[in-house]
Parts: sequence; structure tokens; C-alpha cells
Amino acid sequence: MAKMAIEQQNLIVAERCYAALGNIAKADYLRKINKLVAQEGIGNFRVQAKLAVLEKQFHKAEAILI
Repeated sequence: MAKMAIEQQNLIVAERCYAALGNIAKADYLRKINKLVAQEGIGNFRVQAKLAVLEKQFHKAEAILI
């Protein structure tokens, strides 16, 4: 369910799912992304790069940041 929530960019649900599963590292990372989304919006390049890193798409994240 957490992966589906990330794919649909429903990051609050994804954060709660990972917290419920006990994956505190991913829940904390998503919490930080959610704060950034609240400030900058989901289309911000930093948000998109962090989501790419979360999905282990490092080349995509690098391309976004360059």
C-alpha cells in the first residue's frame, strides 16, 4: 500500500504506512518531504529529486538536480 501511495504521490498516506510497518527511516524521510511539499509544492525540483532517491532512481534524481 505504501508503494502505491508513493506512485500516486499521496505522500502523507505513504508516511503513515511506513510508520505502521516500523520502517522509521522511510517514514522520517517522507515526513521531511511532506514538509517541503507544504512549502514548495509537489512539482518542486527538490521534491521530485527526493522522491526519485526514495524510489532508488538515482540517475533520474541526478538529472533533475542538474
